[in-house]
Amino acid sequence: MTSIAIVSIQFGLQMLNGQSQQRAQGQLAWYYLLGEIESKEYHFSLTQVNKSSVELKQAAGKLKGRRFILAGYKEQLILTTFKGGYLPVMRQVVRFQFREEHHHLRIMVTTKQGQQFSALTSVEVPHEKS
Repeated sequence: MTSIAIVSIQFGLQMLNGQSQQRAQGQLAWYYLLGEIESKEYHFSLTQVNKSSVELKQAAGKLKGRRFILAGYKEQLILTTFKGGYLPVMRQVVRFQFREEHHHLRIMVTTKQGQQFSALTSVEVPHEKS
């Protein structure tokens, strides 16, 4: 009887440990996504936004002026260009939404583990020069 209880406790602890690791991985992926989008290396500005994709324009660096798209693809968020290729920036995504809020990009994501993330990023709509 004691051995059954010990095995049950061990199994329960393993499951909790696995869930904790998945939650931590989701948080790391979220901060990686924000790090890429808000990177000073790219200094993205927001050129177009809808619920399912965002068009970004690089304002600094070697690729200044190049346009990128942040969108969903096969349960992940990817950063791609009009010339092809892509960089997965967050995996295990079941729902996401983008919107412009106070002239900045808001990103909302729900993962397969049920974690919900939302951030008002530093990516902004460029000011019109008069």
